[in-house]
Amino acid sequence: VVAARSLSGVAGAVALLGMFWLGSELFPTSKSARWIAVAIVAVSPFHVPYSHEAREYSTWAAITIISTATMLRAVRRPALGWWLLYALTVAVGCYTDLIFAYVVAAHGVALLCLRSTRTLLTFGSFCVSAAAGVLAFTPWLLAFFQHRAVLAYDVGWAANAMPLQVYLEKIAFNASAI
Repeated sequence: VVAARSLSGVAGAVALLGMFWLGSELFPTSKSARWIAVAIVAVSPFHVPYSHEAREYSTWAAITIISTATMLRAVRRPALGWWLLYALTVAVGCYTDLIFAYVVAAHGVALLCLRSTRTLLTFGSFCVSAAAGVLAFTPWLLAFFQHRAVLAYDVGWAANAMPLQVYLEKIAFNASAI
């Protein structure tokens, strides 16, 4: 239990470092904005408790932050190395949680929405990197497909709707952890 919880703690600390990097990518001229971004994550009512639990959420948060910073760096300073690093973060993100596919989709939408990044080379590099990251996840996709009946049974509870009150109680519980 200690090893699993310490991994979440390390991932939580990595998320703070990643947020500093993401802040520097988003606000390159403001040093205070970087520290404010780190402070917001450091006291987040979700980040703090999940960094103490033996679950994947802190790792998912860290890889989401790092992949976003990597994508922004690859867009601003196009080089093969940055796009390869982005592909690696996509692969790690997919192995961490399947929901990471939504992060990659959000990255693609962001690139399409920003006028300065709407070039064929930039979007093509993004697509190739994202596809390479997902391709690295293919062995697990094949395993999911082969064992889909077991997976459907194991995650069948997720199809049940939970009342809004349950979500609000969870948010209140997490906020009290600060």
